[in-house]
Amino acid sequence: MSELITLITVVSLSAAIGLGIYVLLLRTNQKQTQLSLIDQITLVDALRHERDQAIQNSIRLQAELESERKQVQHRIDSLNEAKEALANQFKNLANEILEDKSKKFSEHNAQQLDVLLKPLQTKLTEFKEQVSSSYEKESRERFALKNEIERLANLNLKMSDEARSLTNALKGDSKIQGNWG
Repeated sequence: MSELITLITVVSLSAAIGLGIYVLLLRTNQKQTQLSLIDQITLVDALRHERDQAIQNSIRLQAELESERKQVQHRIDSLNEAKEALANQFKNLANEILEDKSKKFSEHNAQQLDVLLKPLQTKLTEFKEQVSSSYEKESRERFALKNEIERLANLNLKMSDEARSLTNALKGDSKIQGNWG
């Protein structure tokens, strides 16, 4: 009978030791899972922060683009007004010259008038080229800003997709958890 009690005691102690080891293993696994979860939460927070910064940059770039557009439109309006003013001044000048001199000019005087007007035409052509050049430069800058905003928007979408995938992994989708490590 004492042997039976001793045997039961030994078996009970063995079972208790086995259960103790099992509990220690479970606690170790729980701590590792908690650490992994903390790392993943930190990663999600970092991705959210980067996404927020990308959104802020996108908003800032959009505001800058709008400001640039307004400035370009203002410049175009100013150039158009200057062009009209120059055209009006040119017309007025030409009319005055023609009215004052039309009675006196002969064919020879008409040729000299042409010689006088050619530098003005050259200046107007240069002015037109300058306006064209300015407009092309502004167009390139707008195009570059647009491309940068599109790139940031795509980056934002990619980051959102990755965050969504990570969220799914954290929610328990074992296939996605395996993909994320």
